[in-house]
Amino acid sequence: MSDTPRPSHDPRPKVTLRTVLIAIGVVLVVLIAGAIVVTTRNASTPDTNPSPVAPAAVSTMSSGAVASRAAMMEEEKPDSEHVVEFRATTNRPGFVVYRVTDGEGTRADMSQSWSHEARVKNLDGVFLKVKSLSGGDADAEVSCQILVDGQVWGSDSGSGRGAFSKCLLRG
Repeated sequence: MSDTPRPSHDPRPKVTLRTVLIAIGVVLVVLIAGAIVVTTRNASTPDTNPSPVAPAAVSTMSSGAVASRAAMMEEEKPDSEHVVEFRATTNRPGFVVYRVTDGEGTRADMSQSWSHEARVKNLDGVFLKVKSLSGGDADAEVSCQILVDGQVWGSDSGSGRGAFSKCLLRG
């Protein structure tokens, strides 16, 4: 038998720059995917707490409008159909989440203005949220409005970084 030297193998794997960059890339992809999931889940459910970035919803209706809305809801027949119009504006790219009936919200991307019309029999659970994707821009502005049978039933606006507004229908 010959005594030829064998190459020595180090049992530890070599860590190369390429391996490190691939690992960092995988971590970033997982973090971004997680952020998208959280954003989508949060956007598809109505908020029960006011946003810390945007002011709380401010009603622009008079007490007479609220009284007439409550009277209209009491007088309506169970199968009455209403035309609900959602309106949203933003000065930056953004998205809306709206719900016409009980269940999950529907998300739609928007820029500048967006509207959607639906015919519904039940006004419970109808909402509209608008979120600016402005990031760090402090001059973002958003607004939302819900009209029922041509009358404004809810409106809100927000401004600043990550501007946000929401409109909820309440009888």
